[in-house]
Amino acid sequence: MIFRNNQPKTVPESAISDARLFLIVVGACLLAVVGFSGLLRLRKSGPAQLPDRPRVFGDFLLTDSRGRSVARGELNGKYCVVSFVFTSCGATCRLVSGQMAALQRLVKDRPDVRLVSLTVDPVTDTPEVLAKFSRDLGVVPEVWTFLTGPKSEITPLIESSFLPKDPAAGATNTPVEFLYIERIALVDPRGNVRAYFNGLSPLTPRAIVDEIDRLREDARRQR
Repeated sequence: MIFRNNQPKTVPESAISDARLFLIVVGACLLAVVGFSGLLRLRKSGPAQLPDRPRVFGDFLLTDSRGRSVARGELNGKYCVVSFVFTSCGATCRLVSGQMAALQRLVKDRPDVRLVSLTVDPVTDTPEVLAKFSRDLGVVPEVWTFLTGPKSEITPLIESSFLPKDPAAGATNTPVEFLYIERIALVDPRGNVRAYFNGLSPLTPRAIVDEIDRLREDARRQR
């Protein structure tokens, strides 16, 4: 009579450990690939874009978040980094403002660089509203200025200096009339718009600083 052993075979502990190690290594490799792919996507979104046509940061007389009148002349001879905000915006505007806050930390000791945020919704974004918004971001007023003003003045300024109008403006509930408000513009000391950067990319603050350094070096060589 033949008796069969129906008891399940036990797997050696060493084999289990090896299997766990294999899964951990595979998982780490997959995470590395995903992370590297994400980094490539961010880098791809990082390079500056040239303006669609020659653009110049035009004259203005607007009001900052402290209720002070600010004229274009205050920015003459400086590198201006310009973003576009509306405080009722959701994640996009806050991401762009987050990149501007990171840039502020990089340029706070550079007196020839000023950050400017222009509201695209001046009806809502009064100086008081902008003051609260800027406080939440840790804005240093001597470095970073939030500007508002009559819609009849600020809308033509943004359109002529920076952004094209959105053909579909008015068809939605959003107050925004422009395309590409996630962009951050770099203006040279002569007022020329030199490049746009992706305001959603965490690589943008350093990229802007590098471009300012390059423009400054080019200007030095031309003297």
